[in-house]
Amino acid sequence: MGIQGMQASLRNNKRERKSIFDNKKEIKKSTYKGFVDHMKMTTYEFHEFQKKLKKDNTERQKIFIIKSVISISIFIAIVIYFLFFYKV
Repeated sequence: MGIQGMQASLRNNKRERKSIFDNKKEIKKSTYKGFVDHMKMTTYEFHEFQKKLKKDNTERQKIFIIKSVISISIFIAIVIYFLFFYKV
């Protein structure tokens, strides 16, 4: 009888709960209009554009790797210096 009483109490005391999301105001649209591409690329131009992007990305990655290797080697050299040659 206890469980049935709890269920009946919950059923009778049920109320409509308001969420903070129920009172949403109308979302205004942006002031920008849709993007219109006035200068469309041909397939050849698009292919050349893709090749240029890939070339730029590989150059940027190579420069990043070179800078990373140089900075890590300098850090390792400093650590080795302090471990073996620095005397207090």
